[in-house]
Amino acid sequence: MSDSRRGESYRHSRAASAARYPSGSGALTPHAPVAGPSIQIDENRYLVSDETPEAGDMLNHSCEPSCGLVGANALVAMRDIEVGEDLTFGYATCDSSDYDEFECLCGEPSCRGVVTGLDWTKPELQAKYAGWFSPYLSRRIAASHCGETSATRSAPPVHADRMDLAGPPTTLRTRPLIYVDGVVDQGDLATATRLVLGCEEAVIGRLDSSSDNIVSKLSVSSMDRDNSCFFLDGDDVVGMLLIEKDPYEMVTGVDAYTLPWPGTREVRIEALRRGLEVARRHRQESGSSEWKARSGGYVADEAYASVMTELGMTPVRRFYRMQIESASPLIPDEAPALPPGVEMVPGAADDETRRIVYRIDRDAFSDHYGWADYPYDDWWEHMSASPSFTPDDWWLVTVEGEPAAICLLGEGRAQYNEGYVMVLGVLKAFRGRGLAQLALQRAFVHYRDLGRRATLLGVDATNTTGAVALYEKVGMAPVMIMEAYEHALLTPADPSPRPS
Repeated sequence: MSDSRRGESYRHSRAASAARYPSGSGALTPHAPVAGPSIQIDENRYLVSDETPEAGDMLNHSCEPSCGLVGANALVAMRDIEVGEDLTFGYATCDSSDYDEFECLCGEPSCRGVVTGLDWTKPELQAKYAGWFSPYLSRRIAASHCGETSATRSAPPVHADRMDLAGPPTTLRTRPLIYVDGVVDQGDLATATRLVLGCEEAVIGRLDSSSDNIVSKLSVSSMDRDNSCFFLDGDDVVGMLLIEKDPYEMVTGVDAYTLPWPGTREVRIEALRRGLEVARRHRQESGSSEWKARSGGYVADEAYASVMTELGMTPVRRFYRMQIESASPLIPDEAPALPPGVEMVPGAADDETRRIVYRIDRDAFSDHYGWADYPYDDWWEHMSASPSFTPDDWWLVTVEGEPAAICLLGEGRAQYNEGYVMVLGVLKAFRGRGLAQLALQRAFVHYRDLGRRATLLGVDATNTTGAVALYEKVGMAPVMIMEAYEHALLTPADPSPRPS
């Protein structure tokens, strides 16, 4: 992966956390100096490898790096990387200590000669690496600039529409995300990933979305690519607005990300305001007064909640992410046996079976918040397009030959060594027979045997089927709370909206 023969600078390698510590292992050392492969992740705090470094620990410095930090300890490509090219990153994006100063022999034309713990303070490096700094350095830089935003990588040509705001920055521009043959440009994917994960790190102190989640978010057919965009202050990417148009539920989904957060509140306000304007156009085009806008986020993100409230959005629903750790004694040693008359068969084996799964998914949730009668082709495109789609882990449960329930697993959390139950649904006629508990316990065993740390799922905290109580009964507990906000987009001539 790296070439230790290239010079002095390569004696000082880093713990490449995405490869070496995928589930947060490794030692946290609170004081400098640090010996051996390490990465500084906070003020006087370091992640170090063990006594026998592995290849993944050795990620070298370059003054023209190929990779950049997202959050405190994850690395993503900053640009296209050639086969056989070294994976490198700039140590200025994480170092602020003098424990690792050395002469740099990276050989790049822009080589600065000496790498020190004060390089992050250089204005030219702050501009070059803005958006790629470790969160603790981003906070330092933001404080030193009195709230000014900073730059990211060089951006493609942008639209020249300008928006004057009440607060800094005074001028914003936008440009659309670039897609090539229907696939998001790799550079834009890296920028979007930086924004999404950076916002998560700022709010909950860790990364949450997987790379598959972000690819899916940018690739769904409902994405309004004409109106989704990056926000730029000068040539610096400071935010992103993602808009989905769902004609079946009659909802415009609006997701806004800005960095550094919460120091870019005015940019976030402008992004969400623009999203609501697009939603109003969607509503007008639909001809329906029922059309609404929806956004949301972590309950812990009080700053974003205040932005949504300020723009007239109201909280409508809370959702739990629940989990059970694979070491839990409540997980049976073996997958529970199927009762007489009950069978569990692959749910994506053929088109006929998939259509049965589709009907159960539609009917089991017909009285739930957010339900819409999606056509089969749209449903299947959405379910199968995700990179985390695993058809072998779709289970259809039958009782005496009659389709009764579904349990659809996915790999959307595999990056964090976690299993995920995407859909668990039981038809009303078969509820009360223990089918959901049976499927869940088999899923727990399945993921434990794969070596996963835990099994997770998401649930509407206020649904009326008793789902939360069931999940608590089998040993799951909430570990995250999200909240959905909506805007009715009403005009004076509209009647009052019906309650959700």
